[in-house]
Amino acid sequence: MDDFDFSIVRRTSPVCFNSQCPSKDHCLRYLAGLHAPDGVEVHLCVMPKAIKGERCRMYQKIQTVRVAYGFSRSFDALLKRDDTPIRKALVKYLGCKRSYYWYLRGEKPLMPEQQAWIENLFRQRGYEGGVIYDRMDDIYVLDSVAY
Repeated sequence: MDDFDFSIVRRTSPVCFNSQCPSKDHCLRYLAGLHAPDGVEVHLCVMPKAIKGERCRMYQKIQTVRVAYGFSRSFDALLKRDDTPIRKALVKYLGCKRSYYWYLRGEKPLMPEQQAWIENLFRQRGYEGGVIYDRMDDIYVLDSVAY
């Protein structure tokens, strides 16, 4: 677990520092708290009152998610008539042109549900070979909370 990268922790993802929690050894929020770098002075955190009995209601199991980075090579095999409609659908799905390019170039990870959506788009247009990603990686993903 020494490979934890705190840079993946969003501002809306609380971390935990409660060493008295019975679930701490299996909780991603506690692991994130342990790996907070020295430069982080303020962050959203779980309060000790979140523990109810044996389990904290903010508990998140330590597990990784398989993410993909970059998919520009997927356009190499496209017919010219399919290129624009697929790009437009991807821009709409991914939010805007800026975020589309971040994902396309591999600057942001594509979550499994995003990968499935993109692969389905290519399949619907007749490209059964699927999407070609630049790389795949297993990362921790800390859930955000609404407050």
